[in-house]
Amino acid sequence: MNKILIVDDEAIERMALQKILEKHIDNIQIVGQASNGKKAIEMAEQLEPDLIMMDIRMPEVDGLDAVRKIKDFSPFVRFIMVSAYDTFEYARTALRLQVKDYILKPSRPVDIVKAVKKVLEEINCEKKEREVRLQSEERLEKVLPIVEADLVTQLLFEHMQEIQLDEMLELLGMSDIENTYVLLLVIQSEASDSSRFLELYREMKHFFHQEENGFVGALSGKHIPIIVIPDQDKTYRSHASSLIRRLFNFSNRFEGMHFFIGVGKPCVQIENIQSSYHEALLASADLDLPAKHLFYEDLNKLSSHSSTLDLDLEKSILEETRKGSVNQLLELMNQLIINYESSKRPFIEIQQRVLQVLWLISRNMNEMGFDVESPLIFSHIENVQQLKTEANVILRKMIQPFEEMSAPVAPDLLSRMKNYVYENANHEISLEMLADYVKLSPYYVSKLFKEQFGTNYIDFLTQCRLERAIQLMKDPQISLKEITYEIGYKDPNYFSRVFKKKYGVSPTEYRKNK
Repeated sequence: MNKILIVDDEAIERMALQKILEKHIDNIQIVGQASNGKKAIEMAEQLEPDLIMMDIRMPEVDGLDAVRKIKDFSPFVRFIMVSAYDTFEYARTALRLQVKDYILKPSRPVDIVKAVKKVLEEINCEKKEREVRLQSEERLEKVLPIVEADLVTQLLFEHMQEIQLDEMLELLGMSDIENTYVLLLVIQSEASDSSRFLELYREMKHFFHQEENGFVGALSGKHIPIIVIPDQDKTYRSHASSLIRRLFNFSNRFEGMHFFIGVGKPCVQIENIQSSYHEALLASADLDLPAKHLFYEDLNKLSSHSSTLDLDLEKSILEETRKGSVNQLLELMNQLIINYESSKRPFIEIQQRVLQVLWLISRNMNEMGFDVESPLIFSHIENVQQLKTEANVILRKMIQPFEEMSAPVAPDLLSRMKNYVYENANHEISLEMLADYVKLSPYYVSKLFKEQFGTNYIDFLTQCRLERAIQLMKDPQISLKEITYEIGYKDPNYFSRVFKKKYGVSPTEYRKNK
């Protein structure tokens, strides 16, 4: 029911107008009458009307001044001006104030009713749009943490196309991102209580978003990847050093728990952030370093690494792990052992380095959602050939999940995945949510989409939304704003850009031509 306030310095005019409105218009409530602009302001603040019928010429505060003051605290209220003065200046001022209509006294009841009904229809449409927008915002508020973790997962372990990256960044309120880098936080604690890890993770995430710009990935085991968007007025090194100090101070709140932080180099384009992640992973390989943090670019300055670690080859191994390239991983591991052997280092040190790389692979796979045990020690190894054999056995066991992904997939699983996306496309569903629904790792689900459907998960979701939008466009009574919120987007302009990129025309042009 719409609430109406009538403002006029003539009591008989107020009563006559109220009778006309109540007789001819349903679902309205005349919440009050005011005899001047000052009382109108007070009553508008107290009664919160949807529409105010406002006389212009009144004592103390005239109608136009009252409109200005009421709009300051109630931007959604609408006005129809009522006046016996047909002057251009009044009309022009009313137009500047975005008054909806201007009625001259005396007017026929039918004209008054027509004008009021028209404005009430606009009010009802605006109310509906605000309600839909509020629901969309509330829904987004709940899922934004999931979207954030999903973005990090896909950036670090998948290839994202520009349109899907833009979509997720738009949801998170980010754009024009440059020179990002990765921090990999490794939680060090003797405690095994996972609830304490979750508590630290939630509070650290809140702390980070208060202090910095960027995206915090999901907690995987004891690892937390963070994509950092640095201040442009600071160097990468000074920015990262400051952030590391603050993160260490934060972790001091948790007794018996602290971080080791590996830092990757900055990437000009966020699409290439995987490289920085692999660098952060390598930088966090030796958790016993006293500084409890290491920049990847400082790795070759450490005497224990300078002649024994082939960093480029190790980065290649981590990259092939991400791709799930089983044969390539085995070849690279053998090449790495040959490189270590050629360094003429003691055999025991070569064993330690190989174990370290296998451990890094297991960490990488655990962050991808696979439950892989980390190798702890080699047994009964006496020469390099035996080391190659044992390393290959361990590696084959570790990467078995990749080989299992190549097995035929049950049609029922594919159908369930597609139906889930179809049925929930109007909500903010993430890769993590879909993976949880089918009880598989996000990485595996993403790979299934590419291999079985020939498309990326986000592209598939976007296509579902656009197909739904086209169906809704067939009803001319549904506005494009309503369609935007109905299919799960929050910004009509963004919906228009995505639609035009897909179909070559804007939603308005598409609708006009159909």
